[in-house]
Amino acid sequence: MNSKKQFFLAILSLFTMAIYAQSYQVSGTVTDSDNQPLPGVSVTIEGTTRGTTTDFDGKYTIKVESSENLIFSYVGYNDKKLQM
Repeated sequence: MNSKKQFFLAILSLFTMAIYAQSYQVSGTVTDSDNQPLPGVSVTIEGTTRGTTTDFDGKYTIKVESSENLIFSYVGYNDKKLQM
């Protein structure tokens, strides 16, 4: 099994958004192929220095503009871009 691909597919397992004007509060949980939470995943906004990391339960929250993309990165895995 290709765990790297499964990791990034699992990113979308729990993904919610709340709209505030032209920006979004994006929250979610990053999990691996076994649906286990991944702590310490870097979640950054492409082309900026703004970002966050997932907590012990793999959860994150970040504010983004509608035209920005999220980049998920984790040691040993390929980065994954999520277009907003």
